[in-house]
Amino acid sequence: MSRKRTVYTAEFKTRLVLEVLKEEKTLVEIASANKITPLNLRIGRRYFLQMRNWQWSLVKL
Repeated sequence: MSRKRTVYTAEFKTRLVLEVLKEEKTLVEIASANKITPLNLRIGRRYFLQMRNWQWSLVKL
């Protein structure tokens, strides 16, 4: 029997990525506290930073 895939909200993902970026705890500590894999956090952080750079490139000063 297969396990149902967990879907996380955007707010949850953003909160975790911001927590990782604060660097108060390690990525592994944050992942284990929230019962997700460290790989998911690494991917989320990379995506978050890429999107941030993309948004700033659209701003015309």
